[in-house]
Amino acid sequence: MDTTAHTDTLSLLGNWSSIIGLLLTIVLAVIGYLINDRIKEIQRNIQFDVRIKNLIRQLEKSKSNYPKYFQDYATSINNIRFEVSQTEVILKNIRDKVNGQEKKVVNKLLDQVWRMKVGNFINEQDRKRGLWISVQAMFIKRLETSEQDLWKFYTELSALQTQLENLIEDKKIKRYE
Repeated sequence: MDTTAHTDTLSLLGNWSSIIGLLLTIVLAVIGYLINDRIKEIQRNIQFDVRIKNLIRQLEKSKSNYPKYFQDYATSINNIRFEVSQTEVILKNIRDKVNGQEKKVVNKLLDQVWRMKVGNFINEQDRKRGLWISVQAMFIKRLETSEQDLWKFYTELSALQTQLENLIEDKKIKRYE
């Protein structure tokens, strides 16, 4: 009976060791996930700090070309397509360095860029109108870009630039708290 009691004690000890080991593994996995998440956040912040000012300057330069295209929209379509492609590269680079609200804004702008790249450029007066077109537009994204759409894109780019500049200032203040 002595060996049976000894075997039962070892078996009980082994079972508890397994349970404790499993719990410890789960806790360490969660801690590892949190540490990895924090490391990614630190890397994103470092990339943001190092690159964002240059990216904002590039965005400003690209954005500054749009107003001249409004003067002669119909003949500037090739230039607009080129500039939209340049802006897309900058926005994709910015998207990798921001998160939260700024990332949502960048993604929205990139959706507009995609529509401009694959769609047609039209004059606003050529845009089809009517009840059926309005109903259809609720379900299908039209791939047309008019002067008005380009102006909206330009103003949203300007707003993003301001938002990023404010974020830089907010991060400077946060460091000193």
